[in-house]
Amino acid sequence: METSLIGKALDFGSSDYGFESHVSKILYNYFYNYVINHLHIHSSKKNLKLKLTYTKKNFNLINIFKKISLIKNFFLIKNKNFIYIKIFLYFYKKKPICKNIKLLSTPSKSFFISIKALKLLHNRTQNSFLLLSTTRGIITHADALRLKIGGQLLMLITI
Repeated sequence: METSLIGKALDFGSSDYGFESHVSKILYNYFYNYVINHLHIHSSKKNLKLKLTYTKKNFNLINIFKKISLIKNFFLIKNKNFIYIKIFLYFYKKKPICKNIKLLSTPSKSFFISIKALKLLHNRTQNSFLLLSTTRGIITHADALRLKIGGQLLMLITI
């Protein structure tokens, strides 16, 4: 007995027509998006804490978020063979602070900024932070201005 194409599409275990689920096969190789999405999801649910998998890049980004007071605190937790980062979020008048993060550069589209353009942009965005990927690692735009270097624009954080 033949099943219809719709029946095959609804059967997500079936790979006859390429309808298999790829959710379990996702690799989080673009860590900025992974961290920002988790911050957005948990802040919209008004969860005060969240847990991320530990990688060196995630840890460095979370450390920058702590430095600019976007998150309250974080801890490393070792559970059997895995290491997690437990993050505590800030809320101000029942509204999350980390809701205003915009990713600027993606793997397919990168934006680079010179020191001259960074000075002009700094005057326009007074209450914002820009995160840049430079030769010195991930730094804020204020640190980039102090070090007099440009780099790849990663994200815009408005407060």
